Amino acid sequence: MPPPGCILVATWPTRMSKATALRRHQIIRRADGITLARALTTWVFIDSETVRPRRMPEPLIRAFNPRERPSC
Repeated sequence: MPPPGCILVATWPTRMSKATALRRHQIIRRADGITLARALTTWVFIDSETVRPRRMPEPLIRAFNPRERPSC
């Protein structure tokens, strides 16, 4: 049995478009498997020179291509 207060934090990509990516997050208490929190965040790829959204390079999209949700 895990120590008291031990949690599992998981995050995974769910969808990517030209300049944005959606990620899901889940926090689970290890002792009983109860989900304590879930979240959905939107990430935006920003050009560091113009400080404006820009299209993600193909290698980045391939590297973070959404896959099946990990089992927790």
